[in-house]
Amino acid sequence: MRHGLHLEAPKPKAKAAAPTDPIQIAYDRSDQLGWIPFFRKAAKANNFEPELLMAIGYRESTLNPKYLKVPGDNGHGYGLMQIDNRAFPEWVSSGAWKTAESCIDKGAEVLADKRSDIQDSVGETVTVKSLAGKSYEFEGKQIAGADLLRVAVAAYNCGMWAYYHYSKGHDVDQGTTGQNYSKDVLAKAERFKKLLQAGDYPTPAATSDESDLA
Repeated sequence: MRHGLHLEAPKPKAKAAAPTDPIQIAYDRSDQLGWIPFFRKAAKANNFEPELLMAIGYRESTLNPKYLKVPGDNGHGYGLMQIDNRAFPEWVSSGAWKTAESCIDKGAEVLADKRSDIQDSVGETVTVKSLAGKSYEFEGKQIAGADLLRVAVAAYNCGMWAYYHYSKGHDVDQGTTGQNYSKDVLAKAERFKKLLQAGDYPTPAATSDESDLA
């Protein structure tokens, strides 16, 4: 130490501000809890993109781990993907909803089934029922590509009513919660896509000079 030389104490580094964007928070939490590989696996197995499944999970439960312990949707929605106990009583009764991987796999399976049901109904006479029990028939309209995906996402929320509205030339979200389900999910999927892409960047390797300093 050089006597007489005044050295200023190093200034503490400012802490990075905590994210305030709820989607960023949900993504970071999912990453920390190790869920992202589950979304990637389920998406690949069912021919979806992982960001779409994450967006559905966010819409359903904000990807909050508390839903691995308690139901939502007035006691009818279970797990991260809020699987309905009236439609899937055996799965709910099994307790699989308490495990993140099982929830994500089931959500992807349900979405894939909705897509298949719609494809199988093209050109067919299909019947849907209102909550009051009234039946409505329609002929399934040709559908593919982005339209098929959008209607399948809406159907995750409101069943074949989404395809009914598509076939009738209506807004496919007309029967969904908030009348915006597919629009909201697909918009959020774009946000999750950017976060997933950013998370894929490898950490830059140390240069030779930096290695010498280690």
